[in-house]
Amino acid sequence: MQIHRVGGHDLRDALERARRTHGANAVVLAHEPMPGGGVTVSVTDGGPELEPGARDVAQRLAEAGASHDLTRDVLSALRESGVNGTFAIDTAASVLADAFRAAPSPRHGEGACVLALVGPTGSGKTTTVAKLARRMFRAGRRIRVATLDSNRHGGAEFLASECKRDGIHFAPVRYREDLTAMLADAGDADAFLLDTTGRSPKDREHLDQLADVLGDGLSGADVTAYLTVSAAASPESLDEVLRGFSTVKPRAVIVTKLDETRRTAAALEFAGRADLPVAFLCSGQDVNADLHRASPDRMADLVLGGRVR
Repeated sequence: MQIHRVGGHDLRDALERARRTHGANAVVLAHEPMPGGGVTVSVTDGGPELEPGARDVAQRLAEAGASHDLTRDVLSALRESGVNGTFAIDTAASVLADAFRAAPSPRHGEGACVLALVGPTGSGKTTTVAKLARRMFRAGRRIRVATLDSNRHGGAEFLASECKRDGIHFAPVRYREDLTAMLADAGDADAFLLDTTGRSPKDREHLDQLADVLGDGLSGADVTAYLTVSAAASPESLDEVLRGFSTVKPRAVIVTKLDETRRTAAALEFAGRADLPVAFLCSGQDVNADLHRASPDRMADLVLGGRVR
């Protein structure tokens, strides 16, 4: 199967060039921004090699913003399997499930663990902390919630209000010493959820400070940093986030704001490039809903179906 890449000044220009070169029946499989500006589209000529089932999969991948490489791998697997028609989407889902890796559940064992959500401003950390707190509390976990983002108007107040509703201990902290003292006074808590201050990935000074707060030897607690990213972010901005937050040593990714875009493949592929599993899939502002444990099947459904099931 031949997949061609055609560049243009913008998406419309690239599509027009693709149709002139490969015909009016050319099927767009994916489109990606080019590093120096402009857009690249990946197309196939829509000939006999792309039967209706594969065409449907290709269109779904394009809608999800899947990269050229991922689209090529899925369609190649369909061709090699010989599966077509309505069964093609099941085979595609299996290929995608193998491509995406899910993180294990937060540890529930001896001693308290710290789950720290880190990421750029506006990535949905505070809302996700509230969702996780409610989910874990209702599952019988003995949790406490803290925030390093006590200076942001509304953020700390929102978490404090949500925790008060369930009787969850909440405290603002500012320094490593504050967090250490809180952990030392953990009582019977088995998990801490920590909201952190959103920062630009270029803000090296504050990112180094965050890395110091979450560094090794934090009262002997196991600190797990979850890199929280918006599904609506571009591949380029996601890669920049990873470079900036690498000093925090994230162990997994949380993908948020799935309700704001259909192009959800970019964030999942980003996690793969970063060699990080995906822990949770989140959308919406309702702290009682729209928080899902990531699984390979759920991520495949998200890409092919546009929603989490």
